[in-house]
Amino acid sequence: MSKKPKEIAEPTAQTAPPTLFPLVTGSFVVPGASTGVTLTDTAIAELQEDGKIKLGNQYRRNLNDLASAWIMHDRSVQSSRPKQFRNRLIRIGAALENARKASDINASNAPPSDRHLLNWAINVPGASTFYEELQALEQQIKTIKQILTTLQNALPQDFGKRRPYNDTRMILHLAEIYEAAGGKARIYASDYEKSGWADTAFRRFAHKYYAQLPLSRRRRPAGLDNALRDALGRRRQKG
Repeated sequence: MSKKPKEIAEPTAQTAPPTLFPLVTGSFVVPGASTGVTLTDTAIAELQEDGKIKLGNQYRRNLNDLASAWIMHDRSVQSSRPKQFRNRLIRIGAALENARKASDINASNAPPSDRHLLNWAINVPGASTFYEELQALEQQIKTIKQILTTLQNALPQDFGKRRPYNDTRMILHLAEIYEAAGGKARIYASDYEKSGWADTAFRRFAHKYYAQLPLSRRRRPAGLDNALRDALGRRRQKG
């Protein structure tokens, strides 16, 4: 059996931690490797043109930092669900039960060949503990299966719904960068546009920036428009 990775610490709480902690979003990242993107000069030029703003070096760094945060957030909402944990635990339990049955060569209903094998094995030099090891394995499997039951009982209910995007914070930060660069973050509905939204500079800027992000799960254009409206509306309410 492989040793427990040193990176995983023993939980200290008396209750089960949430399934999002510790968070694992994929393969271990090599230290120093970038998890974000660097906007190209062409991308910056398009953002400036669509947004009618000027993006200096500091604003470019801010946009790159925001991209990294947005990507990491996207990875977090794609992490495992309780249902996936439960299904995996069930498969482990089934495999262990199959192993237990297969290794029980002294069961009450064992065929004569199993009894013959057992009596022969314990008389082979170097294999005299064969049966004791099988018994120890059976007990270990029973212990692990009890732990599997505990783990399954600790999992919260999972109705199978996708996690919400929860990207309001990133959208508001994008609006702040845009306004710091001289723009006005505005988005509103319009009956004169096919999309149903006024063709504001900020809306074009936000859509262009969002398209640059290598997200595994992205909003559709209409969904992004709604998210922009909701985020800015929430900011106005807070004053």
